[in-house]
Amino acid sequence: MVALLPYFLFYLTGLFAAYPASHDFLFAGALPGVALAAAVWLTRQHRATRWWQYFLFALLITWGATASMRDTALRPADHILNHIEDGRRADLTGIVTQPPRYYPDRVRYAIDVESLHYDGEEPVAVSGRARITLYEAESNVRTGDRVRFDRVRLKRPRNFKNPGRFDYEHYMRTEGLDVTGGISKADRMQIITHVRTSALTALRERMLHAVRDLFDRHLDGDRAALLRGMVLGEKEFLSEDLQEAFRATGVAHLMAVSGLHIGFVAAATYFLIHPLLWRLFLKFRPRWVYLGWTQKAAVACCFLPVLLYMMLVGSKVSALRAGSMVILFLIAVLADRERSVLNALLVAAFGILLWSPGAFLTPGFQLSFGAVFTILYLHRMLLQPEGDAIDRLGEKPWYRRLPGLREDDDGIPARALRFLYGTAFVSLAAILGTFPTLVYQFNRVSLAGFFLNLLLVPLASILIPAALLIALVSALSPTLAGLLMTGVDAVLGVFVTLPVWVASFPYASFYVPTPPEFWLLLYAALVLGLPAYIHGFYLMARKTEETPPQKILTPKRSQAAGLAVCAVGVFVWWMWPQFPKFQSDTLRVTVLDVGQGESVFIEFPNRETLLIDGGGFYKDALDVGKAVVGRFLWNRGERRLDYLIATHSDHDHISGLLSLSELMDVGHFLDRAPPIADARIDRLRRNLVERGTRRLVLAPGERRAFGEVRLTVLHPAPPFLRTVGLTPQRIDNDLSWVLRLDYREFSLLLTGDITAQAEAHLLASGAPLRADVLKVPHHGSRYSSSPAFLKAVGAKDALVSAGYVNPFRHPHDEVLKRYETQGTRVWRTDLHGALCLSTEGRGWRIETHEEL
Repeated sequence: MVALLPYFLFYLTGLFAAYPASHDFLFAGALPGVALAAAVWLTRQHRATRWWQYFLFALLITWGATASMRDTALRPADHILNHIEDGRRADLTGIVTQPPRYYPDRVRYAIDVESLHYDGEEPVAVSGRARITLYEAESNVRTGDRVRFDRVRLKRPRNFKNPGRFDYEHYMRTEGLDVTGGISKADRMQIITHVRTSALTALRERMLHAVRDLFDRHLDGDRAALLRGMVLGEKEFLSEDLQEAFRATGVAHLMAVSGLHIGFVAAATYFLIHPLLWRLFLKFRPRWVYLGWTQKAAVACCFLPVLLYMMLVGSKVSALRAGSMVILFLIAVLADRERSVLNALLVAAFGILLWSPGAFLTPGFQLSFGAVFTILYLHRMLLQPEGDAIDRLGEKPWYRRLPGLREDDDGIPARALRFLYGTAFVSLAAILGTFPTLVYQFNRVSLAGFFLNLLLVPLASILIPAALLIALVSALSPTLAGLLMTGVDAVLGVFVTLPVWVASFPYASFYVPTPPEFWLLLYAALVLGLPAYIHGFYLMARKTEETPPQKILTPKRSQAAGLAVCAVGVFVWWMWPQFPKFQSDTLRVTVLDVGQGESVFIEFPNRETLLIDGGGFYKDALDVGKAVVGRFLWNRGERRLDYLIATHSDHDHISGLLSLSELMDVGHFLDRAPPIADARIDRLRRNLVERGTRRLVLAPGERRAFGEVRLTVLHPAPPFLRTVGLTPQRIDNDLSWVLRLDYREFSLLLTGDITAQAEAHLLASGAPLRADVLKVPHHGSRYSSSPAFLKAVGAKDALVSAGYVNPFRHPHDEVLKRYETQGTRVWRTDLHGALCLSTEGRGWRIETHEEL
């Protein structure tokens, strides 16, 4: 491992420099600098002086540093990204390269595109891969079909441009997908012909069909879907409640094919084959048993099942990553290098990053390698202490002195206890290794995960290989396979009911804000340093010779003090991510990029916070509250919101609030007066009150003070309500709250989705509209931002919240010309990402996402 490590670090230096997400960690150049310093130090330690080594070091750095630009530089001229016009409808032809992914309400296809045709233009031959979604549940398309999609709206994958957002563009690149699109009806899709697939692809499809058919015939809906998720990684048909229960209890990894699953297959094969080979060799080749060839032969037999299982689950990045690690470990055993399993881990990581350079930024890579590395490291430090072997003769290691263990006891209870201790050790090590990724990537922690994994992981180690073996038996005897599936059904009952029951307890899991970046360094120092300290202390305690009196400050005491400081820092910044944060003179207003919707986050100088609206996607295709707004808030270290407002009940404003109301504590809900019946607002209010949120009613003309900042409700007033009817059926656009924010000499007007009708009423009522900055009404719709209204406001800057190439064409060209005529600068989330306005009450500045 040591010999390969410098080369890996030089390559990693280049990768860290290539991707902004890594080279801006802590400060610009921190990660590349540390990796380069470590690589140079190791090179000097091993005295690498040959010319070809220096040449290879330089080549690896260059190869890594150019990783992010190679795809663009080497992209062929006919690539679809060179021809696509985002949001414009086109006819697309291509070949389905993977089995369609079926969901309850839609089907997704991955296709290698062949031609692209826009209306009024000639068709062009293109290359690349697209993911097309059909919003119907049934389809007769299969792998190898050449398919034509009519009038599909194509888009490049695009991130929500907010601080702390999930890098969706990078994720799609690692999945090999270049563009996305969707069609609503199957009649806009036509199968042209079927292209003959390879023998391996045909074999895989037959195997998949057989396994799915076996599960669906002998299990009910939830259990069949769960087993498909656990064995094949296909969790599309799992109910959202069951998926949420698995996530909440920390066992969601059982539904994604990982090293654990492939390890189960390898281990099951070994334990089934090894006793048989031992008896055969003992009878016919006893010498082979004495030479230890039985173990190697059994390990060699594991390769075929592992490779077949990898072929069955397909070319998922997680499966390839996990399979490569398991295969390298098997090779290490065959080469008598079991103790060098860290080498196998390093080779696997090096190989994956050479093949997919950006993989190190993906949660799957971080979870897999973080868990495996921590397990191996803790095993090495705590369970394999070094020292004088003669000295250790006859003495049991500390872990064999645990309660209930006796060296001479080989009964079933003792074996079960050893297994329990081993499982607990591995589970705890994996939790420690994956904890930072769960916090930084998902902002979620499960308290129940450790205990539930102790039961469910051993059961899964039996269930997954058993299900695959029964699928093999079904080809020979369907009747026997059906009988065996009854046992599988009973075990699945535990997986279906137990996580749901545990998730019902308070604090089984909870969402957490993101700690500052240096917290990760403190955590790594603690998790890696404490076992090393114990390891060194163990070795020192074994010395029998007397030692001279020690100084007050010794290396060991310094290490202990450093670890104590790390532990305190980990606790403090875990509990209070914003520590220390003081009151200031700055009012900060952030208009988030939530696509075609709206969400505004306000941080007052007195440290109180207010969220106005939460965005929302059509048919809840994406939980914007959790995936976009929530990630932004957690990234800022926010544990709770002091105040919440829903301007009105349109889907693209309130849906995100409905999910956030179940994820974050909210101090106060600012409600309207007089009340208007509305199902969505009523549901939001009920959710908040049930969670302990106080309801504060603000009538038009009333103010709420946040320190020096004043929030005034301007609309809708009772006179306007009388113009639309005494009992409106819902709180629609023109009933949106219009709010005025005043701080010293600065003013901001927040207008929701009002149209020209409400604007005219505000003008007629003499409401105080003049403001320095205007949040543009109704995303820039042509039916809002009337010239008279803009003149009355007289804003110097206007903030637009709109989706990228949205179908409504917001903001409309006519509206943009009105603002231009008025002399108002326009800032747009669809072009600039999140917009952050900050002011000390005299003057203001607006920063875009790229500047934040």
